[in-house]
Amino acid sequence: MMRVKYNLITRSKDVSPVQMSVTWDGNRIQKNIGHSVETEFWDSDRYRLKPNHPNSLIFNSYLHELESSVISKYNEKLDFNKSVSKNVMKTEIAYIINNGVSEDLKNQNLIDVFILFIEKYRPNGKKPAKKTIDSYINTRNKLIRYMKHTKQSLSFDDIDVDFIHRFIDYLRKEKENSDNTIGTNVTKIKTFMKWSHQKKYHNNDEYQKFKTLKNEALFSIALTEDELKRLYDLKVENKEMEFSRMFMIVNCHIGLRYSDLMDVIKNHTVNSNKISKFQVKTGKRVSLYINDNMIVMINKLKELYEIRYDRKLINRNLKKIGKLCGMYQIETSTKIVGNDRYTIEKPRWALLTTHVGRRTFATTAANNNMPLHSIKKYTGHKSLDSLEKYLNASNYDDKEVLENLFNLV
Repeated sequence: MMRVKYNLITRSKDVSPVQMSVTWDGNRIQKNIGHSVETEFWDSDRYRLKPNHPNSLIFNSYLHELESSVISKYNEKLDFNKSVSKNVMKTEIAYIINNGVSEDLKNQNLIDVFILFIEKYRPNGKKPAKKTIDSYINTRNKLIRYMKHTKQSLSFDDIDVDFIHRFIDYLRKEKENSDNTIGTNVTKIKTFMKWSHQKKYHNNDEYQKFKTLKNEALFSIALTEDELKRLYDLKVENKEMEFSRMFMIVNCHIGLRYSDLMDVIKNHTVNSNKISKFQVKTGKRVSLYINDNMIVMINKLKELYEIRYDRKLINRNLKKIGKLCGMYQIETSTKIVGNDRYTIEKPRWALLTTHVGRRTFATTAANNNMPLHSIKKYTGHKSLDSLEKYLNASNYDDKEVLENLFNLV
């Protein structure tokens, strides 16, 4: 028969850790349950808190649940064996006290586990794309910088709703991240906490309450024909500025993802009107037609390219280029925070990114009656629905389309 009782480890002190003592068939296991109580409120005869303690009902109920779980597990093991070994029960008791967290994994460093998560995470049984892995690395690095900023370490138990609110404030005020960027980082933390919970590194399920921010003002622009001409005619002396200018021009004509165009620049020989490659994000093989002008420009990009050129550098230069091209027209969008609606205004030069080149290609191609399934091959969208959301309808010449329709009548 098994017997479970609780003792105080240090009765001589004001506060003492509580220890579970389990005995059966000459075996004895003692295990700290991870909670401490004031010694003056402990009833040594009943192995419980005295009724005059304000939390006695909750804590005593917790002790009863632990005791019942241990005895139930012992009886379950006994049904299949004549006796239950000490080592088996030691493992089971630790598992019960840790609320499902493996004893070997308990108290693991959160950042160390995050690194392991990046290595081992396999949604749908497949390794994530490099871009996705990089985004998790970015989130991990932001957690590290947050800890340095606040001068505190984080454990799994610290990752709760209050922490997320403080982390969001840090990203917004200290790092000036947009709400969309912050929302992405919160989602990454939520995914990590779910994975590590399933792997028994912790039993903190607060991550289920995390809300993702998606209230950033959205601007979706495509270059006009006049803006593209000014981009063509612009003369710049700086090498990286010229690389950025030509990068945008090329992408306005072929609409590849940033990662795919950089892959072409770095890894592909371009001497014909066909580019055959595997798309970086989807892994799908495509064969794309390019004209002679694009062959010349891509090879020029190859000559200008330096390893330090990345998306951030190009986007920063594109904003300078937008100013030089006189793109001062104001665009407006709406940002919703709670029940409040705000109108956000930005000049077009401030909205220039590599994405604008891709959107310009898709919009212009659709406006010139290129079939959507052909456009999709260049842009790499998985579905026509996702492509249609990407097109900038404001750039279509509705008048010309309607006039042509009426001419048919």
